[in-house]
Amino acid sequence: MCRMSLCLSLSLSPLFVFLKDQASSWLIETVIQLSHKALLRHLYKNHLQGQLATLAIHPIANFPIQRLTAASTNYKVFLKVFDELAEGLEAILAAGHMGVIVQLTDSCAEREEKRREMMQRLLSAFHCAEPASRHTACLPLFLSLLTHEVYYSSETAEGTAEGETECPLSSICYLGSRLVQSLAKFKDRSLLLNSLRSLTPADHLTLGTDQSGSHVLQLLVTSYSDKGRGKILRRLEGQYVQMACSSAL
Repeated sequence: MCRMSLCLSLSLSPLFVFLKDQASSWLIETVIQLSHKALLRHLYKNHLQGQLATLAIHPIANFPIQRLTAASTNYKVFLKVFDELAEGLEAILAAGHMGVIVQLTDSCAEREEKRREMMQRLLSAFHCAEPASRHTACLPLFLSLLTHEVYYSSETAEGTAEGETECPLSSICYLGSRLVQSLAKFKDRSLLLNSLRSLTPADHLTLGTDQSGSHVLQLLVTSYSDKGRGKILRRLEGQYVQMACSSAL
């Protein structure tokens, strides 16, 4: 065991020391942001390959990884960055480093070939991929940054949550809102729109009067076709005065 640990430590780049140091990590973030394609490729291949998921859950090193993800978006190396981070998505969520996930989603909004996989990875990380009936719960889960089991608080022995329709939307996080806003840039927004349509009028009011949630509601409503938008707006009838008086709008 000791020999294996020694071999692993010797294989790690000396750059890791700086990535995990609060002061020097800021400098590396700046270097990454200013790097050209060849330097980003060299940085990944010679220093970071195979270690991104581990660095993404580190309390300091996750910030340079966010910068790397953003800087590599328009280059081929992003596909490798995506694959590594996507594999560790649930661990990153558990670590609470949503900045990494939001940035990865933002980048996928610009890389069409990874959008479908990103959505599926998120559904899996939030435990609403299977059964398919859980897909309609994705919007409140993303907004609250809670997995299906935690959000609905109870789970049967078969693994399906009870009382889904009895859990009102109450917790909306800033980064959860950012995540949904990034996903709303995807060409296929059907899962988000179906989830929005499944919310109660009271949930729509909560969403519309929350400082972070109001941006999501506005973005998703304007994403609908005219027919779909009309259906959502009709469900808001009787609540427009409350929404208009809200400080969130």
